[in-house]
Amino acid sequence: MPTISLRQTQGSPLTVAQLDDNFEALNTAIVALQETPVTSGSVTSVAITVPSFLSRTGSPITSSGTIAITLATQTANQIFAGPTTGGAAQPTFRSIVLADLPTITVAKGGTNATSFAASRVILSNSGGTALEVSAVTTTELGYLSGVTSAIQTQLNAKQATITVLSIANGGTNSSTAAGARINLLPSLTGNGLKFLRSNAGETDVEWAVPSSTVASVNSLTGALTVAVGVGTTGNDVNVSNAGTTVTINVPPASATVSGKVNIISQSFKGVKTFVDGIVLPITNTYIAYSNSGLVQGSVNYVVNNTKEQMEVKRLSVSERHTALAFNSTSHTTNQTIDPESDHILYFDCTGGNLDCNLFDSTNPLAEMGSIYRIVKTTAANNLTIKCQGGDSIGVSGTTTDAFTGTKGFIEVQLRRAGLFGILERGVIS
Repeated sequence: MPTISLRQTQGSPLTVAQLDDNFEALNTAIVALQETPVTSGSVTSVAITVPSFLSRTGSPITSSGTIAITLATQTANQIFAGPTTGGAAQPTFRSIVLADLPTITVAKGGTNATSFAASRVILSNSGGTALEVSAVTTTELGYLSGVTSAIQTQLNAKQATITVLSIANGGTNSSTAAGARINLLPSLTGNGLKFLRSNAGETDVEWAVPSSTVASVNSLTGALTVAVGVGTTGNDVNVSNAGTTVTINVPPASATVSGKVNIISQSFKGVKTFVDGIVLPITNTYIAYSNSGLVQGSVNYVVNNTKEQMEVKRLSVSERHTALAFNSTSHTTNQTIDPESDHILYFDCTGGNLDCNLFDSTNPLAEMGSIYRIVKTTAANNLTIKCQGGDSIGVSGTTTDAFTGTKGFIEVQLRRAGLFGILERGVIS
């Protein structure tokens, strides 16, 4: 039987080299046992036991075989060492303790000390090149006394409640916006309807009367008097001044002057568009039409409230051509009369029969008493005048009228809702 010599130490763990020696010795003994021939004896089984930090396989051997020894698995962060205190004992895997560590010099990154005095802190030295242990005074430790959670949280709980800050400390001495303005501005008493401005010395603000701060009006300065709507000078609205009086000139409008509308008779120049129509008194009121600026008489289109539907007095064709700027249009296709813009409509039926459709009398643009002249300019083919909706031409209920194979004209008037009337018709040679 081979002899097995294992290395051991007292009071300190085996080094890695010592462990390697022990494993080598065990392995050598096992190999010797396997190679030694059995010549005699009555042993029928060979087994081996190992410490808990080792594991084995192949034991026992009853005839032949190999016993393998390996290191057993261990919990993380354990060291193989003897006991932490007391006398010598077999080594085991355990957690490291402070006594296991040697003193590390400053050169190796340590402190050269195995312990520190109480109430010390580690901080950088004045040169910022190394760490050093410094004493902490009782006063300094008192600053952290009672800290049990986040310091900022405790500071927030201990801070004083902020109240109204005085003007001397940079506040407004008020808890409201209105109060703050009153406290910070010059006194409001006796300064009604004034505004705030910087004083002459540019050192503070002061209340000022508006009229005393007007720089200039129409090149005038100082106290001014403004007269509105008095002057009538010029051909347009303008501003003039004489002395300290500023006059806004608004001349009455005329054919040559752009000004205001007066209650006196006036002439206007340029196209005027009335979006909502013209409202006139009912009795003895007229609209005077002119040609090239000449009035053609005060009885043209007189409104007469004694006639049904406010019928407009009809002028002859020649009178209307002279007195009114009628809208005349020519057509070679079917056409519906526009009650607002059409007056005289010419139809050329050379290409075939055509229709002239009267507008629906319910059209909001239709005006009672309005007259429309429809002219067929060619003899060929037919021109048919047709009503829309429930309208008719004449009280008999006729809904159409026509020219057949001849030239001619028809004057149609809107008498009332639903009814058109024929004022005049004739043949053109």
